[in-house]
Amino acid sequence: MDMVLFAVFILPLVLAGTYATIGYKEKKISRFWTFGYMTQDPKHRILMDIAFLYIYFTVYLEYPCLIAFSLYVLIRNYGQFLLKISESIRNTTPITATEQYVNILSDYNSVEKKIHLLKGTLLTPLLLILSVCFCNLYTTLSFAIHWQPSLQHILVTCSNVCTGIVIIFSLTLISDRIPEYMSEIKTTTGFLIDNYNHHSLKELETIVVLKKFKKKEVVYLTAGGVVYLKRSFILSAFGALFTYGLLVMNLN
Repeated sequence: MDMVLFAVFILPLVLAGTYATIGYKEKKISRFWTFGYMTQDPKHRILMDIAFLYIYFTVYLEYPCLIAFSLYVLIRNYGQFLLKISESIRNTTPITATEQYVNILSDYNSVEKKIHLLKGTLLTPLLLILSVCFCNLYTTLSFAIHWQPSLQHILVTCSNVCTGIVIIFSLTLISDRIPEYMSEIKTTTGFLIDNYNHHSLKELETIVVLKKFKKKEVVYLTAGGVVYLKRSFILSAFGALFTYGLLVMNLN
């Protein structure tokens, strides 16, 4: 995690320095990044380019990555709670199984309530961050098809594309783990119920507790209540992006 944060903080500076260095070597002067302000001194110009480009990459790369990273860590922690519960169900001892299942069920109910709260809390943030990523991807695709970009533009384009793809993949895959772990818990309890012979009162009590796990609903995180964050979403999203690219090419 520390290495990821370090990379997020250092990348804007590296990209800004690379872009400015390429422009300096190719002797290309651009007023876009400096809002029209120019200086004749090459050293001052490259320092200005680095400063303004750093601001650009901070806004378009660092901030979205930090927001996505915080969401990733938050969702991942709830997934870890569910994974521990699943492992606890498998590792119960037969002698005190009923008491252990009751305690585990209590923990599961607590985590389930927090996951529902998490789902409601992240409706808007997930929708916003995914919308920003897809807007960047669609805009970049349009420019890439119609323009003949320079090496500097390719650098900016690649950074935007990679940022969008990494955020979409990471948030979708980590969000899909919550329903995956919940389904795993339901499946595990179903196998445990099948293993009991229903002969003794203690076994019947255990089965009653296990059936409460099976009745639990699987919770899917959504972006704005519109898009369910499953693995299949990645395929459909990038399929739509590919279709959009073909349409733009045919309109050219």
